[in-house]
Amino acid sequence: MFRAVMVGVGIVMVLVLVAAIVVVGIPMIEAHYTWVAVASVYLSPGTRIEGEGQFAMARLKLWPIATVPSGATHTLEHIWGKYLTVNKARGDIISPADVASVRPKPRVPRRGHSFLEFGVSWETAGNLQIGDVVDVTLRFFDRPNITLREDWVVAKIDYENPGARAHGFVSVFLEMTRENMFALVPVLSRYILPVDMVRRVPGK
Repeated sequence: MFRAVMVGVGIVMVLVLVAAIVVVGIPMIEAHYTWVAVASVYLSPGTRIEGEGQFAMARLKLWPIATVPSGATHTLEHIWGKYLTVNKARGDIISPADVASVRPKPRVPRRGHSFLEFGVSWETAGNLQIGDVVDVTLRFFDRPNITLREDWVVAKIDYENPGARAHGFVSVFLEMTRENMFALVPVLSRYILPVDMVRRVPGK
């Protein structure tokens, strides 16, 4: 009986302590921090800011008031459904000046090169940036995996492609020579391949 009473008193004391911390802590947080909109993953120019839950492309984050840049938005409504005009790394603040109502003009491949689309996981896409050189691993179901170590450059990351999204993927476009593209297209067309991409230093 005595032990049960002591346990009950302990629980009450913990609850009182938590309540005190909340009462004191909230005003202190409000005095020094504010909510700002940030990118949930790496986002490239032309990406439409949308998504829900873990797939949301932007979220609100507490940020020290003293370091919030001018023009930052404290809600998502000013950027939601609009198109990014600049690159944003994961955790970067997104301001209304970084978005537009019209999609920016897409990038054009260099002479002798083309863009080839690959479907990758949300997590993989979030760790890539435009301009990265990547190793590409094709995972076959009936034969050994193949890792392609070419100087292929990430040209575009498209979270909106409905075909990729229907299978839980993000479309990542790599810029490569047309010879490489013509060699890969028959393979990618024949198989549904889970693809991994890992960033590396060019030429290594």
